[in-house]
Amino acid sequence: MSERSPRGELLRLVLGVLVIDVLASGAYTFGGVGNASPRTRIVFAAIWTVATLVVVLIGLRRLREARLSALRQHGRR
Repeated sequence: MSERSPRGELLRLVLGVLVIDVLASGAYTFGGVGNASPRTRIVFAAIWTVATLVVVLIGLRRLREARLSALRQHGRR
């Protein structure tokens, strides 16, 4: 397993959320979701929320692993 820096993992997390938001905003704007039925908008928002949650949870797990690895390298716990 390659060593990952906590700073790099934080950047990856932020960029991941940014990508999800840009894609969802584009789909909302250019896909006509804003003019769709209320049910469609709710389903869209739920999918967007779950996708963001997945990206954040994975990113936080990776960030924690990178941080713990960096602490172990420096002899701290």
